[in-house]
Amino acid sequence: MTGVVQGVTYVDGFFRILEVAIVTTGFDWEGTTITVTGNLGPLVVGDYCRFTGRLQESKRYGIQFQASRAERLPLS
Repeated sequence: MTGVVQGVTYVDGFFRILEVAIVTTGFDWEGTTITVTGNLGPLVVGDYCRFTGRLQESKRYGIQFQASRAERLPLS
């Protein structure tokens, strides 16, 4: 999945909860944004990234993208 970080909801060390505007996905998703969680390092609003991981359903927060990796990409 690729997207642009629109908001940083939570930070604890390298762990982040992000709101991401979706650019491309490899899965069915009807919305234009998704919550991305994981040990993602120092990502900030405006970063364009490729996220590797999977969808995961949280009983408390609903469906989120659990990222195992994030790679910053150049804006084109």
